[in-house]
Amino acid sequence: MTNGTAEYRVYDLDAFKRHDFTPVTRFPALHRIQSWCLYGDFVHQNAGDRVDLHLRMGHIDGAPWTNGQAFLVLPPRLRPNRTQSLVGATTGKGDDTGALTVRLEITTDGKPCVFDERGLTGWIGPDAGHFTA
Repeated sequence: MTNGTAEYRVYDLDAFKRHDFTPVTRFPALHRIQSWCLYGDFVHQNAGDRVDLHLRMGHIDGAPWTNGQAFLVLPPRLRPNRTQSLVGATTGKGDDTGALTVRLEITTDGKPCVFDERGLTGWIGPDAGHFTA
């Protein structure tokens, strides 16, 4: 921030590593954001509040995860305003393909759900984020 105005700053990587924090360029931000990425002449930004989920869960009884199964309910302030897809990790138990990822969705009613038809019996671990706005 400069004089109370949010701004983007772009640094030369080698200079930054030398602790020279003089920006190559700076320009005003259009939104208050938590993250952005510079790609050529384009700025890609994530507006809104981000919620990160870092969990690892399994069934105590060793039962397989069912397709569409919700595994918790987020409080209202952490719910997205639209359904968002995430990718999580899994042990791969019960899976013949060996893929170690599982698809998850977080619905507007705050329920993260597993979408996988492999009958996984190991843990799943969402390690991703979603935006509430």
